[in-house]
Amino acid sequence: MRIHFIYILFVTLSIGNYTYSQNNDKELVRIRNLSENKQYGKSIFLCDSLLKVNPDNYSLNLLLAANYLWSKEFSKGDSTLDSMLKKYHNNIELYEFKLRSALWQSKYSYCLDLCDSLNDKNIKSRNLSLIKCRALYFIDKERYNSNLKAHFEIYPTDTSVIKLYNIYLHKNILNSFGLEFNNSYANKRYEQYIHSVNMSYLHRFKNSSHELKLYSSDIVYEDENIGEKDIGLKFGLDNYLNLSAKFYLNIRYDYSSDIIFPKHFVISELYTKLFKSHELSLGYRAMYFDNNDEDELIHTYTSSVVKYYKNSRFEFRALVFNNDSNLSSSFWLKYRSYFRKTTDYIGLDIAYGYSPNYNIGYFSDYLQFDANSYYFILSYSKTLKNRFVFVVQPSYTSEEYARSKYKNMFSLNLKISYLLY
Repeated sequence: MRIHFIYILFVTLSIGNYTYSQNNDKELVRIRNLSENKQYGKSIFLCDSLLKVNPDNYSLNLLLAANYLWSKEFSKGDSTLDSMLKKYHNNIELYEFKLRSALWQSKYSYCLDLCDSLNDKNIKSRNLSLIKCRALYFIDKERYNSNLKAHFEIYPTDTSVIKLYNIYLHKNILNSFGLEFNNSYANKRYEQYIHSVNMSYLHRFKNSSHELKLYSSDIVYEDENIGEKDIGLKFGLDNYLNLSAKFYLNIRYDYSSDIIFPKHFVISELYTKLFKSHELSLGYRAMYFDNNDEDELIHTYTSSVVKYYKNSRFEFRALVFNNDSNLSSSFWLKYRSYFRKTTDYIGLDIAYGYSPNYNIGYFSDYLQFDANSYYFILSYSKTLKNRFVFVVQPSYTSEEYARSKYKNMFSLNLKISYLLY
């Protein structure tokens, strides 16, 4: 953000009403480069040197004030701006820097008072309106929401406003309804088709979210010796609970009386937010299968590490689970690149191990835990009119169905969600 301010400042300097000699132009370029490299002390020294020759130079004084603010010498920066405002009354650019300084010092009440005072004088601009919104966010959420909406209506193409408005909308999603379709095809070990239609309803409270899910699936086997179809329903409740500013808990329970699903599926996982945009989790999962003559309980222990970098999210997850008294493992790598909203992204998932997709997902057959798999999935999510979210996920699995013999499985998952604010 600070680099953007530097860019805006120097564009302003380049188109201002003040003419510089060629030497001064070179010095301004030099100061700009120093500021971009955060060498504010050298920038301030050069500004002071040039101002001794031309103390009333508007651009140099503004540049001096900006470097004071960027170096967190707020008192000197504010003093320089105040001196300039005595000469350049009602200068919007100076007031914008004055308000940014107050924001950086968390003087939110002062920001609001100054914005209201400028508005009474009919001094208005896009930046002044946006700064007021930012200050209101920390003081009065209701006024922040109404001002942000009003600002968005006046400046609908402003990328800064769009970003804030989308964050506001995402935080105020109270309900969402989802409808999901999945179609999978496997080409060996008899042809196998899996069809799923799933529905969900999510509600957010202040410190938690709860999602009800209904899964409906069928498996069709098409082979000359096998002509059968298994159908199943499953009910689930997925909960996220904020325990504190750094910890939150995921608890999930699914139940099904049909053979193609686990009868009981439980997840309990604790997440903690670490330094430098990292996140760590430790969890336990259990799947209980009731398959006529055989019952099977599979215990899974999992841990994940998440890294957020700019608009990207990286996650590595490891799972260890029992299989006939032996331990097996799966590894999962996820990548998401977000656009203006958290519901707009592209992603890639890669997994390897004993049926990693079955182990993580909601659909499973306990016999599949003998199968080694490679799993790849692409994701694309897009929000339309701030109400509808469309997700497309094609995937490919190379799954071991006998020792060193693999079958290919291709899947396409489509999901539509409707958001309520």
